[in-house]
Amino acid sequence: MNILLDTNIIIPLEDTSRILDSSFAELRKLSVEQSHCLYIHPMQLEDINRDKNQERRKIVFSRLKQYSQIENPPILSDQECHELGLSQSNDNDKVDNNILFALYRGAAHLLVTNDEGIHRKATKIGLQDKVYRLEQFLLLLRRYTTVPFSFDYTGVKERFLYEIDKNQPFFESLRLSYDGFDKWFQKCATDKRKCWCIEDGTGNIVAICIYKHEQDAQLTDSGDIIHGRILKLCTFKVDIKARGKKLGERLLYIAFDYCVKNKLDWVYLHTFGEEQKTLVGLCLDYGFYCLGKYKQDDVYIKPMKLKEDDYGSLDSLIRYYPYFKDNESVQKFIIPIRPQYHEDLFPDFSSMKGSLFEKDQSLYSCQGNTIKKAYLCHSKIKTIRKGDI
Repeated sequence: MNILLDTNIIIPLEDTSRILDSSFAELRKLSVEQSHCLYIHPMQLEDINRDKNQERRKIVFSRLKQYSQIENPPILSDQECHELGLSQSNDNDKVDNNILFALYRGAAHLLVTNDEGIHRKATKIGLQDKVYRLEQFLLLLRRYTTVPFSFDYTGVKERFLYEIDKNQPFFESLRLSYDGFDKWFQKCATDKRKCWCIEDGTGNIVAICIYKHEQDAQLTDSGDIIHGRILKLCTFKVDIKARGKKLGERLLYIAFDYCVKNKLDWVYLHTFGEEQKTLVGLCLDYGFYCLGKYKQDDVYIKPMKLKEDDYGSLDSLIRYYPYFKDNESVQKFIIPIRPQYHEDLFPDFSSMKGSLFEKDQSLYSCQGNTIKKAYLCHSKIKTIRKGDI
């Protein structure tokens, strides 16, 4: 959005002679993160020029160059001022009225001001929904701010790609399979993309998932658009020497949890060739299905929101995992697990959590990495059915 800032916002935002209030700092930070453009009106230069603090005036003027100015703003005529019912008895009124008039004509989406006089005028001419006080505007920005994903999993690290040496032997097969892999990886690193990775005892990568957010994307050659918020698992690989430890299942579990916590609608990935048959089988086990082709790749996708359909409870559990149907047809059971087995099966809730060696994958068993788990107990219950929880 194009956001017009009033003078009473600009001056404290750019006054370097005093500590910046946290609200103004948050305004700048969230506006940048959400790609909003902050504008000033050319007439505000007159406003600032009336500041009696000469040193502050000089500093603010020098810093205004970082803001975009509204180009060729509409000038409020006396007739239009009368028609809108605005009073204009001094220079301050003239500046305020022209700022509002620019908003009225559509030169910006919103105006941020703490000037009560401007708010009263905005109400008079029907612009009250486009004029925000600073705290109101911050509430609006916060609504569209993604809560940082808390990465809290044992045996796995979340890293920026620029932290990883792409010349490790682990990446050689990717380099051979995909032309331009190094260039693509470097671009992702520059874009501050992240990955989930598992390392061996020497710090070398043995499994990785590089991910990316998409929205309303065309995923196959058919041209059909998948609507919603989408997570693409761009690179999903487990070193052949680490097979059997269920590291791929561990990464897939994290991807599902990430989708749930960020309220994403879909997750998908590309597969190609015989060497990825294991990955395809894993995906099918957890509700992915083949959407179609993208060039030479097969595109496998999975919904990450529970939908109304005719699937039975087991098929629904597979398709929509980790979501499940909650109705009378699905029974729920609580299974007590002995502490020593719980420690092994659920490492994210084990005594290793928070320890110095929490991220050392070699300390965990393969069953701790699995999504499907088996626990044999002496319960005499015989009423559990497929699809029950």
